[in-house]
Amino acid sequence: MKYFLILITAVTLSFNLFSNSEFGVGFSVENNFTTNGGNGIIAPPNHVLLSSNSNNIKTDVGLMILNVNSSKDDGDTSSTTLDLFAGFYYLSKVDKSLSIYYGAKFGLMGSKKSSSYKDGSNESSIQFFYITPTLGGEYFFVPNFSISGEIGLRVYFDDRYDDENYTSFHLMSAYTLLVKWYF
Repeated sequence: MKYFLILITAVTLSFNLFSNSEFGVGFSVENNFTTNGGNGIIAPPNHVLLSSNSNNIKTDVGLMILNVNSSKDDGDTSSTTLDLFAGFYYLSKVDKSLSIYYGAKFGLMGSKKSSSYKDGSNESSIQFFYITPTLGGEYFFVPNFSISGEIGLRVYFDDRYDDENYTSFHLMSAYTLLVKWYF
């Protein structure tokens, strides 16, 4: 799965950089609801984006790195999360300033957590591969500046368990607000 995502990301980046399309950079903020009742537990919320719009095709590549450190009386905890995704969408222009799009995001997320206590330490890591069917709309306030909203149903597959014959999956709804500048 890692190599599949790397290939998708490379194709998306080359499409973004070498096609005759609008190329943009942006930032996204996401809110997630998981199947286990948590809010925003599995996926970190913010990504830096590279985007392109060409005729009826829209692509995005997103990257997020999150470091969290906390200290308590009984010990310290630190975690690092990396999320990389590539998105492919069909784009339909409603008018000059409004577009609707639908497609899918393919992503890979890894997280490593270390804790140290007075009587020992603990380290754990997990990797997720995810697919997110997505529906969104993009509105251009001025010719090069847009704001978008997306909704998706993310399916995570993880390798949390040592048994090679077992893969767990989680469902999560994702609501995303994106701001982009095209040049």
